[in-house]
Amino acid sequence: MKEHCEFLNGLGLTAVCLGMDSRDTAGILAGKFQFVLTSPETILGDEKFREMLRSDVYKGHVGLIVIDEAHTVVQWGEASSDEEPFREWFSKPGELRCLIPGTPMLALTATASKKRRRRIQKLLAMQGCKEFIDNPDRHNIKLHVLKVDSSQPLKETFEWLLKLVRSHTEDSKCPRLLLFTKSIDDCTRIYVLCKRYLEKEHMKSVEMYHSQTPESTKCRIRDDMSKLDGSVRVLVCTT
Repeated sequence: MKEHCEFLNGLGLTAVCLGMDSRDTAGILAGKFQFVLTSPETILGDEKFREMLRSDVYKGHVGLIVIDEAHTVVQWGEASSDEEPFREWFSKPGELRCLIPGTPMLALTATASKKRRRRIQKLLAMQGCKEFIDNPDRHNIKLHVLKVDSSQPLKETFEWLLKLVRSHTEDSKCPRLLLFTKSIDDCTRIYVLCKRYLEKEHMKSVEMYHSQTPESTKCRIRDDMSKLDGSVRVLVCTT
């Protein structure tokens, strides 16, 4: 959300992240911002903000409710057969339609199947809405799934990665590669492997990103990845 706020503010608009800085709360309650970005837990889990939406400041003045990454409404918000919901509040944004009735809602996702879209619409009280479906294919992005044999040495499995990084220099940059793993442990093992077998100059192009990565490092990596000629070319991360 922080990056979205910075982008909007850079366009000369007024945007704020609700719940990230308490110093902005008074301005948010007074309706001084054009864009308010938040999480379901914050906007729905705090009675103060629920009352804010019912107030004259917001009632009738909210132009649009946007649910980004709408597949998480089901994926994170609902329980599976053997697990509790990851973030239960994510299944409740439909309550916003009661708090600020008549406000249009836009739900965005690039990964929801037809069945999941129906479920999202039900949870968001959007039955009968208009759907705009576009092909998510991007010709500059290629996907490859590698099943790792646990009996095979990790270096043998990722020798292709080491060779790829070694074959490029700062003047001839390596193609951008996002290497997703299932766990922080796997992510760390691959990063440590690179650190062990790559020279320092090549290691400058490799980074690791997961939930335990320090926020300052996350910001630096995100900023670099937003640049076409950024120095981070291989990012080992969790899904």
